[in-house]
Amino acid sequence: MTSSNKLQGWGERQAVSHKLQARRKPQAVRHKLQAIGLHSRKVLQLAANGLKLPPSLQLAACSLWLLLSGCSLSFTGAALDPSIKTFSVETFPNNSAQGPATLSQVFTDELRTFIQRNSNLRLDARNEGDVQYSGQITGYTVQPVNATAQGGVEAAGANRLTITVQVRFVNTKDPKQNFEQSFSQFTDFDRTRNANELDDAFIREIAGRLYLDIFNRSLSNW
Repeated sequence: MTSSNKLQGWGERQAVSHKLQARRKPQAVRHKLQAIGLHSRKVLQLAANGLKLPPSLQLAACSLWLLLSGCSLSFTGAALDPSIKTFSVETFPNNSAQGPATLSQVFTDELRTFIQRNSNLRLDARNEGDVQYSGQITGYTVQPVNATAQGGVEAAGANRLTITVQVRFVNTKDPKQNFEQSFSQFTDFDRTRNANELDDAFIREIAGRLYLDIFNRSLSNW
């Protein structure tokens, strides 16, 4: 078998390998791996024939080399200690005295779901995970913003809903990563809307940004 055929055969095997990897990766990364897998045959065939690669294929070749050299990709940039296998989230009580009655349960459940979807960690229902989250909802406030003058009278152009949570994070494998921190996010809405009648989707939008902040702070070390 010639060197060219050997190289092309290697490209075939790598394309299959990348497709298998793509099935086990988050969706955003899966698309990158599939694209690299599809390009690998063409890249290696051109290289074997001694042709100069166009810039787009040079990029694909570099990406392929990075993967084969052991570099890992992650949806959020999280780089966890391999010994960390599980996580737990205790119920976050709503101590703000405001907000819907379901806020505590919804926030807790969806934080668990967010971490499961964006990491390889398993949920420990006994609240004894390798990494542990606990805390409370400390703020649910509505304040006027974007004041405008109407007939010489200052009036709020919009209202702002802010949700604040206090989070305690414990890493049982590396206590130096432990922290306690407050996180806040907000969204503005038309002042004609009743704050007590905001739908779940509106509140979930704010909570979703809080989940991302908490995840990045605890597991991505950003």
